[in-house]
Amino acid sequence: MQPDETVREFAARLLEQHGPPPQHVVDMVHDLQRQAAAKRRSDSPEP
Repeated sequence: MQPDETVREFAARLLEQHGPPPQHVVDMVHDLQRQAAAKRRSDSPEP
């Protein structure tokens, strides 16, 4: 990853070089994002 490169540009370059990631990797990332979102919701006190 180049120092002046955004994450989006880095991801786009990886897609060009290697093609789309395997489905199990995509699923794993989505699971992690869902867990993080659920944790944020449970950590924040309800109004």
